[in-house]
Amino acid sequence: MILANADSIQYVRSFGVTDHTTKIPLTPEHYIRLGSVSKMFLGLLALRLEEANAVKLEEPLNNYVKQIPLQNDWAEEHPVAGTLCRAD
Repeated sequence: MILANADSIQYVRSFGVTDHTTKIPLTPEHYIRLGSVSKMFLGLLALRLEEANAVKLEEPLNNYVKQIPLQNDWAEEHPVAGTLCRAD
């Protein structure tokens, strides 16, 4: 886990093991491929933020993340809300 702001990394910590048979602990030096797993967490986070009235899924992400320029080439066809709700 890494927590950072625009200037520096504030916190770094690893959890778990590299292999359940060897029980070698994970360290910040290990690289892990998250694949599509992170999409589930980001989707849940977005829905929880909307539930708390902290964001509106129909608004562009750039309204909330001004420090990082985001470009969504499919914004008109697939806004964030539509992407989270699609079954295909």
